[in-house]
Amino acid sequence: MSIGKIQSGLPPVASPEASAPSTARATFKTVQRDLEAARNESAKPVEQTALSPLERLRSGQIQPSEYADLKVNEATDHLQGLSPHELTSIKAILKARLSTDPGLIDLFKQVAGAQLPDNEGD
Repeated sequence: MSIGKIQSGLPPVASPEASAPSTARATFKTVQRDLEAARNESAKPVEQTALSPLERLRSGQIQPSEYADLKVNEATDHLQGLSPHELTSIKAILKARLSTDPGLIDLFKQVAGAQLPDNEGD
């Protein structure tokens, strides 16, 4: 029995050569669409990246006390498993240390012309 005589009941399959032009056309259109999308994306204005707390302080966007709060929060982010009382206590200690740090006091004088206020109500 030869393979040519086997009838499978399936429709005949088009040869790759017969479908090549339509496949190439579809691929070309896809590539063309992708290139157009890339051109449109590159024409959009570049978004400004987020400024660091220090850059925000230097530009006057935040006050020294806000800078200290941001840095304390950044330093304690990994402590979220502690009780609220413990976390508040640690943050208060850190902020008190920051407010007396000579390096930060000089930075605040240079950048903002101000000193970090005392911990009132923290």
